[in-house]
Order: sequence, then structure tokens, then C-alpha cells
Amino acid sequence: MSKRLSDAEAESLMLAANLKPLVSYPGAGVNWKCKCMKCGNEVSPRLASIKRGGGCVYCSGLGKVTESEAVQILLNANIEPLEDFPGYKKKWKSKCLACFKEIYPSAASVKLGTGCKFCGYSKSAEKRLLPDVIAFALMRESGLEPQEKFTGTQKPWKCIHLKCGNIVYPRYSDVQNGESGCLYCSGKIVVKEVALNLMEKLGLVPLEDYPGMNKSPWKCIHKKCGNVLYIKYNSVQQGQAGCIFCSPTRKKSNEEAIAFFSSRELKPLVEYESSRIPWKSIHIPCGREVAPTYASIQQGGSGCSFCAGNEPISEGIAKELFFSKELFPITNYPGASKPWISIHSKCGKKVQPRYSDLKDGGGGCGYCGGTKVDPSDALQLMKDNGYEPLVAYPGADSKWKSKHLPCGNIVNPRYVNVNRGEAGCLYCSGNFPIDPNEALDLFRSKGFEPTEPFKGTHYPWVSVHKLCGKTISPRYKAVRAGLAGCKYCSGNRVDPEDAVALFKSRGIEPLEPFNYTHRPWKSVHIGCGREISPTYADVAHANVVCKFCATKGFDLTTPAHIYLITHSEFGAHKIGISGEKSKRIRVHQKDGWEVWNTKLFETGEAAYEIEQKILTWLRQDLEVPPYLSPEVMPQGGWTETCEAEEIDLPIIWAKVEELSRVKR
Repeated sequence: MSKRLSDAEAESLMLAANLKPLVSYPGAGVNWKCKCMKCGNEVSPRLASIKRGGGCVYCSGLGKVTESEAVQILLNANIEPLEDFPGYKKKWKSKCLACFKEIYPSAASVKLGTGCKFCGYSKSAEKRLLPDVIAFALMRESGLEPQEKFTGTQKPWKCIHLKCGNIVYPRYSDVQNGESGCLYCSGKIVVKEVALNLMEKLGLVPLEDYPGMNKSPWKCIHKKCGNVLYIKYNSVQQGQAGCIFCSPTRKKSNEEAIAFFSSRELKPLVEYESSRIPWKSIHIPCGREVAPTYASIQQGGSGCSFCAGNEPISEGIAKELFFSKELFPITNYPGASKPWISIHSKCGKKVQPRYSDLKDGGGGCGYCGGTKVDPSDALQLMKDNGYEPLVAYPGADSKWKSKHLPCGNIVNPRYVNVNRGEAGCLYCSGNFPIDPNEALDLFRSKGFEPTEPFKGTHYPWVSVHKLCGKTISPRYKAVRAGLAGCKYCSGNRVDPEDAVALFKSRGIEPLEPFNYTHRPWKSVHIGCGREISPTYADVAHANVVCKFCATKGFDLTTPAHIYLITHSEFGAHKIGISGEKSKRIRVHQKDGWEVWNTKLFETGEAAYEIEQKILTWLRQDLEVPPYLSPEVMPQGGWTETCEAEEIDLPIIWAKVEELSRVKR
């Protein structure tokens, strides 16, 4: 039985966890109102959880996230919510402001670094940058010598365990998590000779071949008693199995059990049933009737609670403990384990603690400990916080119809929320339905002129931005929080008419309607008359116009290779094109890239078109994003890379051959 901590000891534990108590110590299992000395937030942890290593929920990232905070988390990741906040860890219908695709991330996952699955890879950086060198080094440190190339963190990797010399197939991730990697040395696989030797030492003679699996029953005969039994080898290996016929834990006969009780000065009054069932007997030394279990006597018990000093607690002893806790019983003593109606002199309230609970360190008064709420105290708390309840107290977690005196509105706050200091008035907190005229004034003050009636704070409101004249649909809540503006003026959206005007100003005539800023837009370069397909983003931000008229870079009119290269340390593949006499491939080879295959085309234009189709297939059809970054590839070409684990080289090259046949 653990000793109850004093108030000073409890307070010192909380201070050691950077928590300053705001009220007296209520007990180890009761929420204790404190202030975090790190972040300043008010929290109510239990001392029991602090002793297990707990602390402030806000500092640990587990604190409650408000809707506005969740919206900001998504906006910081260039993601716009499309529906009401569903909860911190629930899927949230949203739109990526970079690619404008609909996605369903949770605020929790976005906060941890994930983003849009279409234009931002969600795998951890550690996995994406894990080179073979690190993997080989870890395996060798663990006594495993790889016999083949690194195939991925979750795939079996053929190795030799240097300690035992066996061929094993551990996963890198398992070894990284501390597992030995060898099923033989860990005991999961056992050599037949080893198993036979151990069984022989224990006097067990197998009657059939070793089943090969540790958990499969193995038919044997016990030399000592001659009985046949079925034993699992792993139980024998762990010392947990033997002969059930010779085991001291087998069920005893009535005669054996009576003989054992008699040796302990106990005279049974009924027949023996089981080691766990109380057995009515007479304790010969004192003559009292008792009912110990066979198991308790076998484990060293005396069998007589009277002689052992465990007889029922008297009323006098129980009262002494109650008085020491400032509890004064007002009914007859019911027994140690039953509620005893008493008055707690400290608060004057009627409570029903148990003697056994007080003996184990309980406080005795639920009101003072914070586990119960007196309706009169709840009423006073509401009044102190500016609420006039209109109905009787419904319970701490139930809505309580009240009048908020500062604004005069009828609201339904919960006692538990008001007690924690949370706002209970939706009108004063700004979360109640807004007056349409107030919403209109706010939008006009931001330069937005609505063109339809106000629907609500969470709905898009079609408006015209007076500055640029474009039609937009911001939400009232986002505008009020300063999180929304004009997408056209901010550059996050492009008007099709503006896109056409930009292309024409650069001497490009579009042949189809504008679709998306990063997708090829079929057009004609007026200067040379050739058909081209630049993206709006390239023309607007990189001044790219015509690939045929460019004076620098790749020559589309001369023969060129399409090449596929791979980098074992980076765990990456790359598709690319290079002029027939260009040194581009050799530049990559100097940085550790290996050429897997190449194909020569009559013109650079043909090679370029195949490369672009391969990239479209990877990015859009297979949803495989770029893998490396400009910092890793200063020579350029990182946008054409992909993670080696996502797709194999033969699959990529098969697509090149397929597109080449179509091209011809």
C-alpha cells in the first residue's frame, strides 16, 4: 500500500514539473488546478499523472486547438478550409492554394509537416533522404553483413548474422527500432539439434520430428512418469513448461487437499472443489470457522484472519480515522467497504466516504476534492461570472440556460467551461450568428462589395474587389480574422482574360481556353509561327516564350538523347534529355549518378516531347512528386527526379519505349 503524500511533498512534485499549484492539494487522483510556469496557461493535471511523467498539455502539444488556430495552421501551409472545423485530428475538406485541388488533411497532420499530396510530398525527410551508406553502416553495427543492395526500409534484406553465421532476412526498420535481426539468436527459429538437446536435459523424449515452429505442440513422453504430453518448445525454452502430471499446480484430489490443510492445523468441513474457491474449515488453534483458499495456504498464508490480526475493523477504530480527516459520521457504522454518511466540518457538506478509501489515502470529501459540485456553489460561480441561471443546476457538463447580464442575451454555457475560465456567451465572444448589416459593413471596409445576400459566417460570400474589379468569394470569419483577401491581387489565382492578355503581350496566341497556371497551354508563337505549349507560370515568372526561338539551352532541331539515370546514395531516379554531343550526362556522372539507359532521337523536339509526357505520367497519373531539391543537385535537373522506392527503373523505361513507338 503506497503512503499518502503530504501537501508539501505533492506541491514539490508539481513545481519540479514546472507547474505552480493555484489551490490546495486535493489528492493524487483528483484534477489539481495549476499554472504552467513555462507557457503561462492554466491546466488541471492529476498528481498521479505527473508522477508518471506527465505535464502541461499545451507544452506537450496536446492542448485544445481553437477553430481560428486550426484555420491559421492550414493557411500557413497554403491550404484553405472549405467547411466548418471538424476537430483537430479529423479529416478537413480543404483546397490547396498552389494546385487548387481538393484535399482532406487534418489540422494535426498539417501541423506535423504534411501538406498537399498532389504538390507537396508527405513522407518524412528522413525516409526520403536515407542513403545506402547509412543503412549499410547501421546493419554492420548490429552484426549483420548485407548480401545484396539496399531495397528499402520495409523490405526483407538478405544478410549474414556474423555472430551465428546464419542467413537471415531482417527489415532495416526493425533493426533501426532495436531488434537483433536474427531469428535464430532471438529464439524465434531453433535448429533441430539444439531443440533435441534441451528436451533430453529435461527428461522429455520426442515421439515425432521437431515441428520447426516454436509455438507448435510437440508430442513427447516424460521419462519420470511415463505419461505422453504435448509441449510447445518455446515454453520449454523459457522454463515455463514441464509435465502437467508431475506439476505441483495440478488439481489435487480431495484426500491430498485434506492432508495438506491438516498439516496447517485446518480441519475442512466440506469436500474440496478447487484451489481458488474458499474452503470452509475450522482453525484448530482458535476454534473459529474460516474459509481460506487452497492457493492462499500454499503461498504461505495462515488461513485464519482472526489469528493474523485481519479481523473486521471496529466502529471505534473507524471513527478515529474519520475524525482525523475532519469527517463526523451521523449514522451507524456500516462496515469498512460501505459508504458512511458524514459531515465534513471544513466545508459543512454531507458526504459518504468509505473507511477503506480513507485508509488508502483518499480525501473523503468530493466537494473539496473537486469531484463533486454543490448546486448552490455552482449558482454562485455563475453569478460571479455575470450569468443569471434561469433553470435549476443540470450538471457540470450539461448546458445551463442563463442570462448573460453584460449583454442581456440568453445563452447556454456549461458549468465546467465557466469554471475553467472559458467564455460562455456566444454573442460577446463573436461566435453567434452575425447581423447581415454588420457583415456588410465589414466587407465594405475591406474593399469588398457583396453581390448576394449574406448566408452566414462560414459560407463563401460572392463579392467584387473594388481595387481590381474581380469576383471573389471570401468567408466572413476569415475576413474578420484578417486571413482572407483578393486571390487575384495576391497572385494565388489568375483570371483567364488576364492570362490571355499576358500571352499576347509576349507574342503568343493561345489555341485553347486557359486551364491552370502550371499546365502546358497550347499556343502559337507569332514570331516564328510554330506551335508551342508553355505554362502560364513559365511565361509570367521566368519570361519563357518559345522553345524554338530560344538562343540558349537545348537545341530542338538536332539529334538528342533521352536518358534515365539513378543515384544509389540519394535513393533517386531521374529522367532527362541531352544533345547528342552535349556533356550533360557526364556532368551528372561526376556527381555520383549512374546511367541506366539512353535512347537517341532524330531531333531534340522529339526527345523533349517524350520527356514531358513521362513527367506528366509520373506527376499526374502516378502522383509521384519531385524527390530531390536544388541544394542536392546544384547542376540542375532536380524537378525531373523521383524517389527510387516509389517506382522501379524498368517500369519508367518501358513507358519511354511505349511513347517512342507511338511517336514513330
